[in-house]
Amino acid sequence: MKLLALAVAALTLTSASLASAQSPTPNNEIGPRVGVSINPDQFVIGGQMNFPIEPRGLAISPNIELGVGDNVTTIQLNGDLVYHFSNAGPNWNPYAGGGIGIAFFDSNNGGGSNSEVGINFIGGMRFRQKNGSHLFTELRLGVADIPDAKVIVGWNFPM
Repeated sequence: MKLLALAVAALTLTSASLASAQSPTPNNEIGPRVGVSINPDQFVIGGQMNFPIEPRGLAISPNIELGVGDNVTTIQLNGDLVYHFSNAGPNWNPYAGGGIGIAFFDSNNGGGSNSEVGINFIGGMRFRQKNGSHLFTELRLGVADIPDAKVIVGWNFPM
């Protein structure tokens, strides 16, 4: 549990320092995310931030997810780097990237708990809304002992 608290604190401090280092355009974003994972088969809910960086199109997107189901509870911290392709359309754009994931597993049937580190490969689509927010859908493929795949939808709002 101390490791989890330390990881959350590090993610928060990193995110805060990145937010203060960014220019106001394009906007930093924050919002909820929800979906399902495969192996373990779980319902996933969480939140993320999105910090655009130069050159245009790159963004750092840290997020945290809670997964429940399949006789295990999972908390996963992800540090992602994604590239947003800008030439797709005026109100939508695909993105791709990857990152490191740290997953904390707690078995509900007495199997104990453990933590694992892995790599995520990410592909998704963002849809700009009239108020400046973005709806998105995302596919995450995990390598190593983190969830094998996730299908996520979410909504990011300007900070």
